[in-house]
Amino acid sequence: MSLECWKEVINNYEKLLEYENGHDVIICAGGNGEIRAHSVVLSISDGNTAAAFHSKCDKKAATIIIIKIKYLEHIIGGYISQYWESGNGFFKPANDSFLFSFIDRNNLQTIEVGYIKEDQYQNAIYCDRNWGPVFGSHDLFQFTCYEIDSWGTKNPCSYFEIDMPENYSLNSGSKCFNAEDYEVFQVVGK
Repeated sequence: MSLECWKEVINNYEKLLEYENGHDVIICAGGNGEIRAHSVVLSISDGNTAAAFHSKCDKKAATIIIIKIKYLEHIIGGYISQYWESGNGFFKPANDSFLFSFIDRNNLQTIEVGYIKEDQYQNAIYCDRNWGPVFGSHDLFQFTCYEIDSWGTKNPCSYFEIDMPENYSLNSGSKCFNAEDYEVFQVVGK
């Protein structure tokens, strides 16, 4: 992915926070053209809970999640081609998913992309009605921590490593951090 493509993501993400009815954003996914992500499927205003996530995102495939970390200029997120589901906890495979991180959204040189590891394709996402989005074996996930809905990471092993927020609290070995804002987009065409 080119630096210009990520710049477009970040620039549009800032604008998205100003729109109530959603806004299209261009996400570039390599040299084969643009991929258009449609209006927001879910935003933090819908609720930062597993229930809110599943009510808006279940049965939606090809989604991009963008998370602005509270008190920092750090943005993290991920892409998955599979559709999300509720259920009693099961993994879904994908060979084209990735996580990304901008330590400083104002400095595009801070980008890191962690693709799913080849031997972990079967663990691309974890679907469970009690959790929000879970990438890999808890490489990046949304959950409830002391009755506060948080995001976290715990022993990431399914995706190549990216920088995670440094202002976290520990809870049962998980590094927990809060989102100032997050949005989920669905890729709707090329």
